[in-house]
Amino acid sequence: MAYSTQTDIENVFGEKNVETWSDLDGDGTLDSTRVAASIAYADEFINSMLRGGVYAIPIGSSNVLVTNWSAVLAGAWLYRSRGLRDDNLEGDKIESQRQDVESKLAQVNAGVIQLDVARTSPDSTTAMSVVI
Repeated sequence: MAYSTQTDIENVFGEKNVETWSDLDGDGTLDSTRVAASIAYADEFINSMLRGGVYAIPIGSSNVLVTNWSAVLAGAWLYRSRGLRDDNLEGDKIESQRQDVESKLAQVNAGVIQLDVARTSPDSTTAMSVVI
């Protein structure tokens, strides 16, 4: 099961934005195939960032943080793929949100942020180990 849904992306970026960003052919309709691709990208990005860490992959789909992170990544993917940017004196807000999620995932790996999800077993080959 995916970490986020179209509704989750719309809750972060707005329904009209998601529709517009998904519509590469300009026919004015939401492209559900592109939305699904953005969610798949977000899921794999999260999994790749957390793979080899202390959490079992895939992460449980009911974690609110992971759902939000996935929605931000999926929305940023839709936005970036159009080739347009909101770059101004304040910077690119969508890219800033994406970078914040990447930073949060790095904090999860560093143990700064701890998720309330299943962990890998101590003798799992995917768990990180320290040799002294």
